Amino acid sequence: MNSIGVLLPCSNIHTASIVRCLKENPENRPVRVYATNNMKSELPDASICDGVFVVPPVNEGGYIKETIRICKDNGIGYVMPISSIDLEELSAHKPRFALEGIKVSVMDYDRLKAANSKKKLHEVVGEYMPEEIVTSKGSEAVRFAEGRKVCIKSDGLCGGKGFAVVDNAKSLDIGLFHRYGKKHYISLKQMEDAIDLSRNEVIVQEYREGLDYSVCALCDNGKVVCMIGYAGHILEFGSVMYGEVMENKKAFGITGIVAERMCLDGNVCLDFIIDHEGNAVLLEVNPRINASMGLCAAAGCNLAWMQLARLSGESLDGMHIEIRNGMKMKKDYAERYFL
Repeated sequence: MNSIGVLLPCSNIHTASIVRCLKENPENRPVRVYATNNMKSELPDASICDGVFVVPPVNEGGYIKETIRICKDNGIGYVMPISSIDLEELSAHKPRFALEGIKVSVMDYDRLKAANSKKKLHEVVGEYMPEEIVTSKGSEAVRFAEGRKVCIKSDGLCGGKGFAVVDNAKSLDIGLFHRYGKKHYISLKQMEDAIDLSRNEVIVQEYREGLDYSVCALCDNGKVVCMIGYAGHILEFGSVMYGEVMENKKAFGITGIVAERMCLDGNVCLDFIIDHEGNAVLLEVNPRINASMGLCAAAGCNLAWMQLARLSGESLDGMHIEIRNGMKMKKDYAERYFL
């Protein structure tokens, strides 16, 4: 049986679990997995991959050319992004990869731009999201915040960066400064100054209290093929550090609506807040493999492998999926040594 070659670009601390999803697949297909990053320190240990490579930064010339060269030299037929950093660049050059017989697991450029934008998401499915404004004026944000709790976020950053909750009291609580698993708090005045100093518009959104919850799904041009949900009891580094698989039908229903309206395709992850009554409020969409894919696979839903099988032309109809709700995951990181 021929092996399948897969490249995970912009690899990070979450790469190892995604490598396991692909290699320890339910069909026992031999899969070779390679990883790239522009910094050697961010690459996973070479022992878990079939090859690791340092490439130019995404925003510099040569990134696409070098990525294609690595694929051709190593018989890699599939590129599966796991970070938001290079999604748009890879999507823009999908035809260039296709000429070399390489499939990139990312939506076409226009759909991706819409799904990858927090601002555009609110325009399309805002009725399922908190109220928000997009502004470059601190005074406008302060007026919006009157009588309500708010948070601010950037439209173009990922990995948990560019987000803060506005809370005057908690912004002065030294015990919360850089505390593991806790959100970042700023004062109303800090919010106003930060927006006035920002080069770009900032999203100011009504802040909802509740349980962090995500739905990972595999979509086929607007239709959800399979999905699984989990709570994030502790979040850090832009991902779930302690999570638990559980079903929330309201979040599942919204996922189907978002997938249809935005014509989502491939691996996607939708982030929600679940309030004390079990209602789901949509926060954002990540149109790619997400960092907690290993938890999904352990609970019986290996969405990374399913997308790879789909890309390679295999039918998913006979694939048995039995989701084990209650499956928990806690991430621990070991040190790695390199020269």
